Amino acid sequence: MSAQPADILIRPGQEGDRAGIAQAVAEAFYEYFRAIGKSRQEIAGLLAYLVQPERFTVAVGPDGQVLGAVGCGDERGYSVEPLREPVMRSLGPVRGFFALQVMRDEFRRPRAFEPGEGHVDWVARRQYPLYTLDVVAGNEHVMPIYESVGFHEVRREKEKGGWYKGFRFRHIMAYRPPEDTAHG
Repeated sequence: MSAQPADILIRPGQEGDRAGIAQAVAEAFYEYFRAIGKSRQEIAGLLAYLVQPERFTVAVGPDGQVLGAVGCGDERGYSVEPLREPVMRSLGPVRGFFALQVMRDEFRRPRAFEPGEGHVDWVARRQYPLYTLDVVAGNEHVMPIYESVGFHEVRREKEKGGWYKGFRFRHIMAYRPPEDTAHG
């Protein structure tokens, strides 16, 4: 894949990223959470109490906005903890009770960790109408992986100084999410 743009910083999550992580997760998994909230903002508001920022790696834009996040659990805890009080306060006693059961079952996977094991819980990103990536010549064996999730090759770009870098061109691949999921 292409290198990250210079104005995007990848770093460990911090407490100040809590709302941004929650918003990214709510946007990326809106269909999944839809039963517990009427809007993305309502879902993000609840998730802001449940995400554990220190268990995320975040991509932050030049304005400080969280653009994406990867959550990872291990023997010390999960990236999202379904806490009773915020869930009940946000959803009420009946909806909260059922949501808490589902959340505990879904968010606490695997049930036990091997020593040194990390489990990727979430890969969330802001929604864009078009995503692109590039695959360098000689690495075409990864293209079927991207194609399996909807990417397709749109062009090839000649690589400046490719003889020196060891590849002469890049395959540019693109993915356009369905209209009902492309929001921002």
